Amino acid sequence: MSFRLTNTPLLFQMMMNVVLIKYTGIFYLMYLNNIIVFLKFMKEHLKHLKKVFNKFHAHKLYIKMFKCIFLKNKLEYCGHIVRKEVI
Repeated sequence: MSFRLTNTPLLFQMMMNVVLIKYTGIFYLMYLNNIIVFLKFMKEHLKHLKKVFNKFHAHKLYIKMFKCIFLKNKLEYCGHIVRKEVI
């Protein structure tokens, strides 16, 4: 009989919360495997993206670039439309 990890999304969420704890709510939000890095100004935004990517690299976490969306003013996130003015 084989056993599978049934709590994988929860474990992943917990791991990401530990890895990015310093940035939570400041410029990063996450729900399961959906991550948003946000800020008003491009220069700061690029710095924050770099910080997140460096954290991923340090913990041997990798992203699939084809699943990434960069530099959007509006996007759908977990069924909600998110814009800089309002969610």
